[in-house]
Amino acid sequence: RSRPGQSPSEAASSNVRRELKIDAKPERFKVVGSYNLVWDMREQEPKNNGTCDISTVHALVLTEEEFRASEKSMFEKKEYTEVNWTSINTILQGQYNPALQQFVRDLCARFKFEKLFETVNRPGASDKDIADIARDLIKLHGPPESTSFHSHFNERTREYKVVAAEKSA
Repeated sequence: RSRPGQSPSEAASSNVRRELKIDAKPERFKVVGSYNLVWDMREQEPKNNGTCDISTVHALVLTEEEFRASEKSMFEKKEYTEVNWTSINTILQGQYNPALQQFVRDLCARFKFEKLFETVNRPGASDKDIADIARDLIKLHGPPESTSFHSHFNERTREYKVVAAEKSA
């Protein structure tokens, strides 16, 4: 959620302050990507009208103190049915919404790119080190074309089915 006049990072800072009780300055937030999410159904009435959201996903690295404080507050319980911290690998390998998994892959790619940038600019860095990081980045990010997919959630089995979106000619 953002208010008129707020930058995406300012909105992220306000949301983290409200939800997790962490006062992180906007400049600490790094944009991971912007995503267009279209849902067939929604919780608000009329439920069958669906919704479309444009989300800007940010990365924020917490200090140990901030992490401990956030565990105590963990979101507004009236707004969420379940909230917990989980590992990146758990998200990538588990039954999570494919959009969340894409956010996490993009986050990992961002961190890997930052490492690549630092290594390239470090005096004495070897070509092997640079190549190894670049290979890891390509494995995470995949081909240069944009990722587009449709996901379908089966309420009965509680599983997602992902179908690649058709490319327009």
